[in-house]
Amino acid sequence: MNVDGHTQSVKLGQALYTLRRGDLFDSAGQPVPLRAKAASMMAMLLGEPGRIFSKEEIARELWPGVIASDESISQCVSEIRRALNDREHVVVKTYPKRGYSIDADFPETQIRSKRRLLPSVSSTLVFMVIVLAVVFQLTRPDQHHNTTQTIKEPLRDMVAVLPFQSLNGASEDTYLTIGLAEDLIIQLSELSALNVLPSAWSFTLADGAEDPLNAASSLNARYLVYGRIHYGENALQVSVQLIDGLDGTHVWAGKYDVDRDELLTYQQAVLGNLTKAMSVALSERDEWLIDKPATSSKQAFNEVLKGRVAANEFSNQASLLAEKHFREAVRLDPNYARAYAELAAVYAVRFENAWSTLVGADEEKALYFARKAIELDSELWLAHYAIGRIYSTISESDLEAAKNHLRIAMTLKPENDDARVYYGVVKILSGYPKEAEAIIDAVLSTHPAPPHWYFLGHGHALFNLDRYEEAALALEKCLEQMPTSPYCLRFQIANYGLMGQHDDAEWAAEEYAILGHDLTIDLIVRLSLEKDTRHIKRLRQGLSAAGLE
Repeated sequence: MNVDGHTQSVKLGQALYTLRRGDLFDSAGQPVPLRAKAASMMAMLLGEPGRIFSKEEIARELWPGVIASDESISQCVSEIRRALNDREHVVVKTYPKRGYSIDADFPETQIRSKRRLLPSVSSTLVFMVIVLAVVFQLTRPDQHHNTTQTIKEPLRDMVAVLPFQSLNGASEDTYLTIGLAEDLIIQLSELSALNVLPSAWSFTLADGAEDPLNAASSLNARYLVYGRIHYGENALQVSVQLIDGLDGTHVWAGKYDVDRDELLTYQQAVLGNLTKAMSVALSERDEWLIDKPATSSKQAFNEVLKGRVAANEFSNQASLLAEKHFREAVRLDPNYARAYAELAAVYAVRFENAWSTLVGADEEKALYFARKAIELDSELWLAHYAIGRIYSTISESDLEAAKNHLRIAMTLKPENDDARVYYGVVKILSGYPKEAEAIIDAVLSTHPAPPHWYFLGHGHALFNLDRYEEAALALEKCLEQMPTSPYCLRFQIANYGLMGQHDDAEWAAEEYAILGHDLTIDLIVRLSLEKDTRHIKRLRQGLSAAGLE
């Protein structure tokens, strides 16, 4: 069975599902819940689709050392069928007196290289397939050996780009240490042949990691990309290494003397060399992306690097600086799709945090930038993600359009959790907090370093499910990372109010006021973006209970 190390599509009957880090999601991004035993049984069946597994084999693997009843096995089968809506038993098939099999198809978009490994097991569902399949082969009755073997789980078939290191720390160029690494992540992740960890993972977990094996283990990634920059007066010396996380061997290394206005040429060369070194099978679009840079303007590329670093600082002032750089990139290259998408993303964050003053005019600009990016490159993940956020935050919101674009973003880049979590946020705004909580909880259970707004979304869902104590913990985690987040404070004020914790509610209100925000209930409700009347009523009650007027 060829399963992608991070995500893999699987067709079960007429429905297409996604296997993602051990969990099964339907086409709308909703997790498919299964109890542990049923999940293990499904994993076993998926290990060899079409093969008939006898009840004895299933019992031996799922209940080792215990006599399992036929009823227990039948219950697991029934649960799998219910989860898959398999009323006609066309997916999980019963063979009287023989056993069970599953009808599954794993469509591949391209041929994978033989160098690449099967993924690791990371959660409770399908990636258990690999280990179960191996264990099954080792314990079959026809295997005549008694030796005990230790099975080492393989690393996920992922690429992790670490922040580049500055060798002499020229202050005016420090943006390059983050900018070049992050742009490389973006370009690699746009290739269908690769799965790349987002910077939120690789930058956080492997920051400062010197030993490649430790870094690969902490990130659970097969390939590591290290970069070092030496700043000269007129040129840069950039060295890049590709390391195999299995044994620490150097797969490829390159050293480049780069004029400061030639960064774009350098980046394309590195992109091509990395894909060759990993021996990946490229699609036609992949080859086009490698051969044709996102912009022909070297200066525009440099402006996008600077803008992205500014946007990552997450403040109103940094947002304005990022906008300035992205606008300059668009001026230099009016056909630079990524620059338009970055601009749209800046405006989306600005709306969500009430940093915009010219609301109507800014909404028109934001939609124009996002639509222009999609017009220039309909498969640009960031453009669909940005417009999805914009549609959910503008005054004339369109939640269905938001969900449609976020689904496209999830399809284009399934390994990035941002679109998935924000899809959950839109589910909350649409009046479905229970579905949203399941989606966001699934991400939090597997994400090694969730950003603050993931916890905000989780707390928001829990708040609207009347699970106030859990919501308080989630919002506290949000505020630990981002103490100045107005969204976290707004919901925490109301949440503490409904919990009757008046001192804590007063503290949160004081923190909110110190940031310069108005503490009137009407304004806070408007800024919350809530659309469902039940949610609005709950929020008002909480704010009123906290002493606000």
